[in-house]
Amino acid sequence: GSVGTFQGSATFTPCSVPSAKEEETFGLLYRELGEFTPQQSKQTVKMHRAYLFRCASHPIKVYFVDQLNPLKAGYFFHDIDLQPSSSSESIEASFEHLCVNDLYSGTITIAGENTMQWRWTIKGINKDGDIYTTYERCLCLS
Repeated sequence: GSVGTFQGSATFTPCSVPSAKEEETFGLLYRELGEFTPQQSKQTVKMHRAYLFRCASHPIKVYFVDQLNPLKAGYFFHDIDLQPSSSSESIEASFEHLCVNDLYSGTITIAGENTMQWRWTIKGINKDGDIYTTYERCLCLS
């Protein structure tokens, strides 16, 4: 894996997400776009990611975005069962996703309305690494 820095933006946009019964439920479309700069080369690589969060029930269900229709849920990714943190005033969730032979173990910590951390540890025959991401709400006017 590469060591480096990703800088960009992430947005949550309200949308409708079909449930298993094809009923429309409240959701959020998450999109991130930015550039990854590996520590060893300093040459940037454009990157993007999108997920659909189905928020109408508990726990929140996260899906990969369908590649042919970016407003449609594709494969199920993981649940987010947010609970109060025992060590702070934040809320947090832990989750796992098995991708072939690689296990993605993640946590989300929401420390208020302006800060969120999303962390992944990936272990398996193809991957071995950690991803630490801190999101801060942009309070600027555009």
